[in-house]
Amino acid sequence: AAQPQPGALPRPETQAEQYARAVEAAGPPSQYNADVLQNNPTPLFKTWRPAAGLCPQLAHPGFGRFVEIFHDMGNTCVTPEVERVVVKLCTAAQALAYNTPESQLEPLFVELLSPLLTGIVTKLAPVPGSNIQTDGAIVLRGPSGLAVALVLVQEVKRDIGKASSEPSLQGAGYQARFWLCRLDSAVMQFTCCPAFLVEFVGPHMRISALFFHDVVTMVHLTPLLHLLPVFHDPAHLLTLGRALGALQQCQRELCGWYSTEVPALVARQNGMPQARMQLGGRAPYVLDSLPYPLHEGYTAVQRMAAGRLIYSATRVPSGQEVVVKFCLQYGAAVHEQWAAAGLAPRLISSTHLPGGYTMLEMDVLRSADGWGTLQAVLSTAADPGARSALCTAVEQALGVAHALPGQGVHGDMRPPNILVRSAGGSWQGMFFDF
Repeated sequence: AAQPQPGALPRPETQAEQYARAVEAAGPPSQYNADVLQNNPTPLFKTWRPAAGLCPQLAHPGFGRFVEIFHDMGNTCVTPEVERVVVKLCTAAQALAYNTPESQLEPLFVELLSPLLTGIVTKLAPVPGSNIQTDGAIVLRGPSGLAVALVLVQEVKRDIGKASSEPSLQGAGYQARFWLCRLDSAVMQFTCCPAFLVEFVGPHMRISALFFHDVVTMVHLTPLLHLLPVFHDPAHLLTLGRALGALQQCQRELCGWYSTEVPALVARQNGMPQARMQLGGRAPYVLDSLPYPLHEGYTAVQRMAAGRLIYSATRVPSGQEVVVKFCLQYGAAVHEQWAAAGLAPRLISSTHLPGGYTMLEMDVLRSADGWGTLQAVLSTAADPGARSALCTAVEQALGVAHALPGQGVHGDMRPPNILVRSAGGSWQGMFFDF
């Protein structure tokens, strides 16, 4: 960081710089103590144990693509090349002894997996000049030959419970160390720095997502899959094949994203005054862990309810205010029908995203126009008669909705999902969050 001028007050640390100090204080990833790192009010990493952070499908589309491919029971990604790697992995795992040293396992798994990967897996010191190294990694390098992006981390352990440190936390630690010594990188400033983590733990394999918002998040994309040669169990072998096929496709696409799409993203963001930050700063949408579709095309994005994927935002360049919701299941057809009858806000768009989520845009019902949730209005209505009249009006509106053709029903009918306002001496009701 730049040194302050004599007599000038030192600038405050950025959030990333504070996190860098915490990661450095934790010591080498190979010696992490999970109880110390994670069982405190501010865990070093988000791991979804307990659930925390943004799900990988909404952190980056590449993780969503992985989820879709891995769960595609048509097995379209299981090519003959993938099948050969599955057979070689299972055959090699059968021959492993429990006391096989990691120094022999690391090159073995690198050799077996390399045919499916874009780039060369090598040991990497995330911090240049440090003797702290990954078991393997794939990086992209700039014209000077320096590593500019971390695409894949590989961790190899003798067996479950044999390591001094949890391998998935080690992967998160290497991800953090790599990017925290590159705070002035445009990739660090404007993206969540996505990467894949591949763990080989004895005769087992697991693939996870790594990404970096306010802190590094690690989420498993597959369960721990055994590599034993159960050739009598084709379903398990196909599961292995889908995991490796998904990794092959999505790691290749991630390399392309870093090489072509990130420079274009950085150029667009640098042209927006509100995105310009001091050295070591990061884009607000990154630190706020916003779903990636909200990174561009919207301003004034605010989460509307803690723990829920629903946001208020302003579209660019139209200036239209909208509500944006992300969900795995939604009754869009029912919503549109009720909106046409004046019983729900207009549904502007419904977009399927990779990984199963749907992004919905709808009109805003503003408190400035008198709208409030039924829950809030009932809590402030002191007159029992007024409360009764309000509930009766909502019941009547619901009756009208249920009488519409198709007889659609609301999937989550609760007072927080009902908006009401007083209009001309009576109550008007709208339903949302189908």
